[in-house]
Amino acid sequence: MLTDHALEQYRDNDLHWSADLVVALENVRLGLALEWAIECAKSLVTHAGAPESKERLLRWLEELSQAETLSNGSALLKQSDTIWHDSRDLIHTTIAHLYAALAHLRQGNTPRYRTFVIWALNVMGDHEYFRQTSLATPLTLFEQFLAKHG
Repeated sequence: MLTDHALEQYRDNDLHWSADLVVALENVRLGLALEWAIECAKSLVTHAGAPESKERLLRWLEELSQAETLSNGSALLKQSDTIWHDSRDLIHTTIAHLYAALAHLRQGNTPRYRTFVIWALNVMGDHEYFRQTSLATPLTLFEQFLAKHG
């Protein structure tokens, strides 16, 4: 099972633990891995985000989820930089990577898009909340996404 293999890679500190999961979702539909990663990030912010920044972080993720209006890759990359420079903690870095992923997707650079999704998931995996739960949320969400869309 893909999730078992991903968890084994994660426990072995493999930086690409999420790569096969990303590919599986992308084989269903281009952009689905980004949707999954955004949902993982929303869960992380909800459960472990700093109270003083939680609302702003969730707003950025919601804007990213509704990104049909954000078609300009350059504007998305600028927002990625803005978020990352706001605070360089794991959650801000994750969200910045997700904005960059969408920018590359909109620019038609699929390899770069997938790389940024994988980087975002890798950064989330380094957060203490996901470490303590052995990736329970991302892996459960992956299975739900695959069941619903696959």
